[in-house]
Amino acid sequence: MQNKGILWFFVILLGLATLYFFSLSFVSSRFEKGAREYAVAYVASIRKSDCSDVQVDSAILAVTKSYLRDSAEAKIYPVLGNTYRDVKKNQLNLGLALQGGMSVTLEVSIADLLLGLSERSEAPNFNAALKKASEMQKRSSSSYMALFEQAWKEQNAGYPLWRVFSMSKSSDLFPMNATDDEVLDVLGKEADNAIRNTENIIKKRIDNLGVAQPNVQKQSVSGRIVVELPGVDDREDVRKKLKTTANLEFWPTYKSSELYGLWQAINDSIAKTLYPELFVSDKDTAAADSSLTQLTASDTTAAAADTTLAAGADADSTAAEEDEAAEGKKELTEEDRKKNPLLTKLGPMLAMDRSTGIDQCMVAIANVKDTAEVNRMLAGPVARNFLPKDIRLLWGAQAEGNAVRLYAIKDESGKGIAPLDGSVINSAGRDIYEGKAIVDLTMDASKGAPVWKKMTEKAAADNQRPIAIVMDDLVYSAPNVNEPIPNGRSQISFGNGPI
Repeated sequence: MQNKGILWFFVILLGLATLYFFSLSFVSSRFEKGAREYAVAYVASIRKSDCSDVQVDSAILAVTKSYLRDSAEAKIYPVLGNTYRDVKKNQLNLGLALQGGMSVTLEVSIADLLLGLSERSEAPNFNAALKKASEMQKRSSSSYMALFEQAWKEQNAGYPLWRVFSMSKSSDLFPMNATDDEVLDVLGKEADNAIRNTENIIKKRIDNLGVAQPNVQKQSVSGRIVVELPGVDDREDVRKKLKTTANLEFWPTYKSSELYGLWQAINDSIAKTLYPELFVSDKDTAAADSSLTQLTASDTTAAAADTTLAAGADADSTAAEEDEAAEGKKELTEEDRKKNPLLTKLGPMLAMDRSTGIDQCMVAIANVKDTAEVNRMLAGPVARNFLPKDIRLLWGAQAEGNAVRLYAIKDESGKGIAPLDGSVINSAGRDIYEGKAIVDLTMDASKGAPVWKKMTEKAAADNQRPIAIVMDDLVYSAPNVNEPIPNGRSQISFGNGPI
């Protein structure tokens, strides 16, 4: 009897666990249905008479995906309060066989990487080895570097491999008189870094697609990257986004001081739109609340300015402000949170040196888990009424702990077209200086250099306004421009610093 009781206990426990996981699918489906209903209503409200049904369906799908992506941290599970992201992560994984979707295999061109490191060396043995390794790869599952090593040892006739790279900008990676094995070891590490960076870029692109339960695996031997995306509808669009070459873009920017005064107004307007009942009171109470808000904002601005001045405009000084903000958040009441929907998740920054006026384009900081909610609020019509029409707000590529910075770039085209991009770069070389990655760029003399001269000339004259270096809508660097660059040759540190 005792054993039967234990058996029933585990049966009931298993049944409850099964019901819980099935309930996750039910809750997520209901939330996704609501997202589609929202998208249908939204598209209907802005639909033009000449739009075809295909265009409408495409717009509904895009709005639905955007809504779900921006609602990743919304709490949708009753009682337990699980977020949409948690529900999708933990629900039963049906996989490609049951749910449908797509699988893509991607491969990094290591041959192009080696050519780039050698600055397209014309050494016959080197190019013959590259060609033979590429041919062998078609019939082999081995890594390209293993095949190149085999081909090189067969092709070269006593010519040392280090000489292939001796005249390139990467020559410091290949010491004079290094053995072929030592050079191949360096090349192998560079290839591994390239594959790892590509894998990270693919994962970030998938996050932007809003696909639930994606599977990204790097094959250990060949280095190919296999991507499985359950539930994907528009396969061609996804395939195009995954395979698109990451392209550098150079953007003019807004300074933090130009936006600092807007955040409180945006926050208050969003709060009044979401919770109008909290702002209905008699005139005296309203006046008192207004005075309190102004006093708080004034104190906050003064404190931020003093902190910035004391720190010499070092953006890392925001870490202390972030800790203080975190402590303050613990004491907030539910009403405080409703009255500050934006500012409880986004910390405005004033990254300006008061003595020189030199400013940064880092405008705010947020916890990584709050970025989707911040995106949703800042993309809404309320925030857009306050923000400049040509502004684009982009997150930094690298999180610092749990925090990530928000940058403000200026889209003067109004169409998302950067004034300058990687297509005008003739050559690029990588170096390491004081632990930071340094990239030397040479731009096309007829197309790139004149535009770059104009951009840097304008930025330098505007008290060293920053220029943002963007890839895949993420800001990798935003250096201040000290002086015009007339010849198209630049050195960029992938970390904040001068050009």
